[in-house]
Amino acid sequence: MSDTIPAPAFDAEAFYKTVLPESGHFCLVHIPADGAKNRRHLWAHGRDAFCKLAAETVGTDTNWYFGTAAFRNPGTEYSGRTIDNVQARRCFHLDIDAGAEKYKKHPDGAYPTLEDAEKAVLHFCHTTGVCGNLLVRSGAGVHLYCCLTEDVPPDVWKPVAEKLERVCLAHGLKADRACTKDPSRLLRPPGGIHKNGNKVYYLLASQDGVTVPAHSLADFEAKLDEQLARIPAPNALPAPIRPRLPVNDGALAGAPSRSAHDIKQHCALLQAFEATGLPQSEPAWVHALSVVKCTLEGEPLAHEWSAKADCYAPAETQKKLDARKGAHRCEVIAADFEACANCPHRANNGTPLTAGLSRRIPPGVAEKAFIDTLVELDPIAFARKLKDAANLLGVPISAVKAAVKARKAELEGEAAQDEPPFADDEPWTEPVDGAELLAGIGRLIRAHIACEPQTVVAATLWVVFTWFIDAAHVAPIANITAPEKRCGKTQLLTLLGKLACRPLTASNITPAALFRAVEAWRPTLLIDEADAFLKDNEELRGIINSGHTRDSAFVIRTVGDDFTPKRFSTWGCKALCGIGRLAETLADRSIVLELRRKKPDETVARLRHTPDETFETLRRKLSRFAQDNMEAFQRARPNLPAALHDRAQDNWEPLLAVAALAGGEWAQVAQRVAVKISGASDSVASLSTELLADLREIFAQRGESKVRTTDMVSALCSSNFGDSPWATFNRGQCITPRQIAKRLTEFGIKSKPMRIGGTVERGYALTDFTDVFERYLPHRGEEEPDDK
Repeated sequence: MSDTIPAPAFDAEAFYKTVLPESGHFCLVHIPADGAKNRRHLWAHGRDAFCKLAAETVGTDTNWYFGTAAFRNPGTEYSGRTIDNVQARRCFHLDIDAGAEKYKKHPDGAYPTLEDAEKAVLHFCHTTGVCGNLLVRSGAGVHLYCCLTEDVPPDVWKPVAEKLERVCLAHGLKADRACTKDPSRLLRPPGGIHKNGNKVYYLLASQDGVTVPAHSLADFEAKLDEQLARIPAPNALPAPIRPRLPVNDGALAGAPSRSAHDIKQHCALLQAFEATGLPQSEPAWVHALSVVKCTLEGEPLAHEWSAKADCYAPAETQKKLDARKGAHRCEVIAADFEACANCPHRANNGTPLTAGLSRRIPPGVAEKAFIDTLVELDPIAFARKLKDAANLLGVPISAVKAAVKARKAELEGEAAQDEPPFADDEPWTEPVDGAELLAGIGRLIRAHIACEPQTVVAATLWVVFTWFIDAAHVAPIANITAPEKRCGKTQLLTLLGKLACRPLTASNITPAALFRAVEAWRPTLLIDEADAFLKDNEELRGIINSGHTRDSAFVIRTVGDDFTPKRFSTWGCKALCGIGRLAETLADRSIVLELRRKKPDETVARLRHTPDETFETLRRKLSRFAQDNMEAFQRARPNLPAALHDRAQDNWEPLLAVAALAGGEWAQVAQRVAVKISGASDSVASLSTELLADLREIFAQRGESKVRTTDMVSALCSSNFGDSPWATFNRGQCITPRQIAKRLTEFGIKSKPMRIGGTVERGYALTDFTDVFERYLPHRGEEEPDDK
């Protein structure tokens, strides 16, 4: 190809007919400005139809692409453009990126300017004789087309494309490797417009002023085979990236690990070393050992390669390895090894190691990880590694310094953000009387909140309990609830926040933020408007539920670029504030603090008018009270009211322990309040247990051991159960047999065909309910807990 680029000489239709197969289905794709999710795939049946479609659409908007292959069947809109569906290709192509931004992010995969990319392509064609026929400026790089005289099926095309990839790699052409060997790849069509506004157009490629004719597949492959034969060792594609392990090279410690097998693909010295085991001179052999030692599994590999030459005894090889402190630089190696003088990587890399690493460190996060290792170094160690780090990243030394400086500032900012949003309270200087402390908190709550006496007691005990959370095993949720707005819910939540240990208030929170906040700060979470954002957030409810008992208060999430599993703690005190009832799973783990709207003649103090010193004094006394009684709290085993079920007893146990530590009448008062709040709430059964109770009544009223499903529905919706929800359960209509079956399935009960009154119909047998009634319902004649 010539060093000049001729002007365009023919139209877009001629271009398509040059690079596309003669028959098949062809694809034109548009990716709009709002992203790839809304892309359109337009299909044309036959090459002529595609040329017409492209003429009508390409250039009407930015970001049009076309597939350089013919497909067997377009299939659905997207799935038709797949590798398996490719029918034939009539060209090979190389995609070479260019531009300052791409070069900055990935210098080993792009060129600084469009002119640099074109010069590199022309040099590649001159050097290899693998000439392209068409060069397209894509708006952000160039595409080189090597056109063929025949349509080639994908199973024949792909191995030749892999050879083309290896030749590009060996000669240092920065072509997109994935694009080179993907038969269904999309490219920008001539006449299109890049999203940056640059127009896409094609150029004729010529050799000595004569347009390069299309290649036969056999001739093209022969050119590639000729180039591959000149490479010192078989230039196989790099092995899959191995796990990142520590490395031996002191100059590059902390960088991702690298294998000598990977570096060999970029280093002529190691290619020759592996191929012969006996380099051209002993200095070159020593240089090779200095490189191999610094790689993953380097020393065993050096012995394996050296053993190919009889003149190198294992002891001598080991002695040479022990003497190597780091890899020799490329300039030193080139003096003794002729092949290194012309190495395409020599200008950009300090050592052969960085030649291999240059393709091992992707842009973005991996680079940040490497910069983080430099941030941790002391000034002297940083100065020693600076030049190698710059070579490794392919940027000037000044850029490394700037990146390290910026990262230090970023980490300092993150450290400041990691500071908890609350200050530690200095404990009161003298021992604190527990009964008096709790009484003072109760008076403060009554002065600011209109509520029942039992709510005052429960709120007082809960706020004191937050200071003992580090010694507790169960953390009941404080559920501040009311039937309507303007009942003081937020007022009470704010007041609890002014007294609780390590308070963290939020009106909304994501699942990830919740468990990370708990892990980092171990706060008392005070969440307002819980009725709004917890309603449809199953994940958030599950995380809050998990924090109920210390042993199960964990969630597992993956973190980092390698998705490492990490366990996060969800253990801590939580208060939820909202209108109405919580989900049953949350309500079952809660102490209900029910509020009511104050009467016109009732008055409460404004919380904002209470001096901060009042809360500060109480917090300091709470801190001292917890400090003096932490061990006693841990040993406490308070009497638990028999009227409470197991979960309610778990919830109240830490609050009753606080009451026992306070002394005075608090233990007796707490017992009565526990039964009044949770005993009364227990009598409000879940819908499933309420259904069981009504079904037991139906069996008793009918005096029968079997009941038809239809009769059961009629009985549930009759006036005998006027207070039950069944008559309007199904969106205002009577409950359905299917809804009954779904509820009963929870208890392992299913309907079945049975003979009732001379006919066989589906129904339920009393014997299937006997065990369930015994487990989930109180015995008949036994009084339900009340609020007396």
